[in-house]
Amino acid sequence: MSVSSNALAARRREKFRLRREMLMLETMTNAEESVGPLREKLKHVKSRHDDLEEMLTSLALKHETLLTQATALRDQSLRQQADFDNFRKRTQKEKEQIRTAAAENAVANLLPVIDNFDRALASSQTAMDTEALRKGVQMVATQLQNILQGQGLEPIQIDDSTSFDPTLHEAVSIEERTDVPDQHIINVMLPGYKFGDRVLRPAMVTVARNVAPAHAPQNEPTPSENSADEPDSSSGEENN
Repeated sequence: MSVSSNALAARRREKFRLRREMLMLETMTNAEESVGPLREKLKHVKSRHDDLEEMLTSLALKHETLLTQATALRDQSLRQQADFDNFRKRTQKEKEQIRTAAAENAVANLLPVIDNFDRALASSQTAMDTEALRKGVQMVATQLQNILQGQGLEPIQIDDSTSFDPTLHEAVSIEERTDVPDQHIINVMLPGYKFGDRVLRPAMVTVARNVAPAHAPQNEPTPSENSADEPDSSSGEENN
């Protein structure tokens, strides 16, 4: 082989090497250009990851705090419920004690009345004095009324000037009268009673009605349906 042939082959190899190096350099340059955005994106992802890690840590702390508060509130609610149950039981027991004490007091106040009734019954078997017996029974009745009034029972007061009041009275019968004002009560068949502001029993009464020339009053009382079951007017008390 001649020297010129060797030199030509050497130049070709050098040229090939240079071309390969240029291709490698070009490839590396292109790779560097494409990796740059990826590095920026990776940097952004890492920053976002760090933010999420911090947020997750904060949420975990808040979760622990809320869990602790929820546990404390639940324990407080259970204690309050237990306190309320104890208060309700204690209040119920106190009410029962008050009710029992009131009943005992009422019964104790009635014992003298029972004693006087027994004495009146015993004397009625031997005594011939009916007036004395009547006074004894009257005394017992007065004593019983005083005890009941002391407990809050009040009779519904009715006199000659009392007009019919449907909230206090019940008209058992109506009589046409000209000597008594219209709708005035003329007879009490059964007394009524109040306990405080409550009407325990309305008074059963007879009401006067004047003969109206034209129209009867629209609020005129009407006899109750159970008037047939009430005592006859001749057995009731006359107004004082």
